[in-house]
Amino acid sequence: MASVRTVLHFLFSFCLSRTVATALFFSALLLQPSRAAETNAPAELWLTNAAQYPAGLLPGLVQTSRFENAHAEFIAGVVKILWTPLPTDSAGVVTLKLSADEPGHWPARDWRSYPMTQRGPNWETLIPVDSFDVPLIYFLQTVSAKATNVSLMRLCHPQRLGLERPTRVFWPFLEGFEEGLESWRLLAGGRGSVELRTASEARNGHAALSVVIPPDRFSATVGTTRLRGWRLVERSATGVALWMRTREGTGRARFTLLADAFTTRQTVAPREAEIPVQAAWQKIELPFTSFAKLPLGQVDFLTIELLGEPGREFLLDDLYLLGRWRLD
Repeated sequence: MASVRTVLHFLFSFCLSRTVATALFFSALLLQPSRAAETNAPAELWLTNAAQYPAGLLPGLVQTSRFENAHAEFIAGVVKILWTPLPTDSAGVVTLKLSADEPGHWPARDWRSYPMTQRGPNWETLIPVDSFDVPLIYFLQTVSAKATNVSLMRLCHPQRLGLERPTRVFWPFLEGFEEGLESWRLLAGGRGSVELRTASEARNGHAALSVVIPPDRFSATVGTTRLRGWRLVERSATGVALWMRTREGTGRARFTLLADAFTTRQTVAPREAEIPVQAAWQKIELPFTSFAKLPLGQVDFLTIELLGEPGREFLLDDLYLLGRWRLD
């Protein structure tokens, strides 16, 4: 009798284990479509919904039928953007405009320009990828003697291209002004103010940002898109720092962080205390804890209000992130 019970127990356990295994097998099959869909998701696509181009590019410049074959490729550890114009197309000067961020932040995206070079029938350029998990949005601009044209915007997911790590080693340095002022804006300067410019009296390198208070005002305000929320969160940044001075005399500076800048979701976080600025280079550290609270992951703009006598010139250089690293 005992042997019969043993046999029955064995058969029951065997059937139960097969049932469980079968259930697990079919459960795995049910999960496969979602994983396959994620794996087979396109690495790139055209942005067909509302998008805002940088200031100065009119909607009439956008061409929908000249840039169809523009695309990104990941080859030998680098990412290239390539475009092949038609043989009859006089491209002129071709520039890639690129920003790293999720779709949105249109009024305060950090657009950077990369010249494209013609190699055979193709125009191409290498682009840096600081995070393989952050989408890249780019478009092409052509300038010839006849016309200026831009492409539709294209969204690229670096990870889906095959990247397993960034193509550029992380460096907390954000701006030295050697590459121009593309990420900076003059927000308030009053009548008689001049455009932003660079000066050769740099703290490091060959250029610094020069801001002159107009003759009819006691302040001027500049802003930058170089601070990106995804980078602050991804690298656990604790603040931002820069070097400042006046050409002569003294002045003061006020700082404000913005999240979702210039939209209906905008959050403004001023720093209460002003900082005195002297006629010698000084490092100014701005921990995020010194600002009013805001969603750090959505930060996309930093404003600097410079206060002083009319005509007072301020110089800014070497903007970088604070964190567990050291630059000095």
